[in-house]
Amino acid sequence: MTPESHFFIENVLQELDDAAEWYFDDARFTLYIKPNTTAATAAMPKVLLSIPLLNQLISIRGRRTAGQAVANTPVENVRITGFVFSQTRSTFLSAPYEVPSAGDWSVFRGGALFIESARNVSVENCIFNQTGGNAIVLSGSVTDSSVSGSEFTRLGDSAIVLLGAAVIDDGTLPTYPNRNLIENNHVYDYGVYGKQVSAFFQALSANTTVRNNVFHGGPRAHVNLNDGFSGGNLIEGNLLFGAVRETADHGPVRGNSLIVCTPLTACPHTISAFPGKYLESYAVLDAERC
Repeated sequence: MTPESHFFIENVLQELDDAAEWYFDDARFTLYIKPNTTAATAAMPKVLLSIPLLNQLISIRGRRTAGQAVANTPVENVRITGFVFSQTRSTFLSAPYEVPSAGDWSVFRGGALFIESARNVSVENCIFNQTGGNAIVLSGSVTDSSVSGSEFTRLGDSAIVLLGAAVIDDGTLPTYPNRNLIENNHVYDYGVYGKQVSAFFQALSANTTVRNNVFHGGPRAHVNLNDGFSGGNLIEGNLLFGAVRETADHGPVRGNSLIVCTPLTACPHTISAFPGKYLESYAVLDAERC
């Protein structure tokens, strides 16, 4: 915990003392709102009140025959472009989180856009604004797909999550994301509710390219490779700054395994990762200098 850490006290009438706060009286079915205005006696302005009801807005899933361990009919050749995803429910402390692999992070297998068992799906030029949980989750066997040119801000949890499934580290079954591209995205001011979150997170995934993105304004590491499952990941040309704002035990990139990568830009001070070194080791140095 640091002095900059954010805390929330939810639904306490006695704490309704600041602009834009609210309290819901379940017994009376009444909503109290303190308006964001400087006039003490100003009437409540007309507003559009949105109450999120869904964890997911779009779900794309392949079909699995009964008795099969993996989907044998994946969804193929889908393009999602120009959508605005917003106002999904907060999943923090309300949805089932899992610890997917050797790393110590837990994650909710769901998001505003959920893709599972699919091939050649592209998400382009979309906006993810104020999703209560994760923005995008690629789950299971999602291959040869991409997330590009999109903006992510004010997210409850992580922006882009790649999440496979395996028995320990057995990758013989195609149950994990493979050969996917994350490119030219802008992720900022995320982790409103969850603090163990990232702009990009992957666990039990392989051969991912994370290229030419801008990540800033997060409570913990911007890039988290939760394990060394299968390998083949490439992280290059990204601009990372404003990381670890609400925690203090590592830097803008976190890797739970020995990783070989190309030089990465972090703040104005660039420190290259050398083959066979922990990414976390050099990232901490960057965070201290910035």
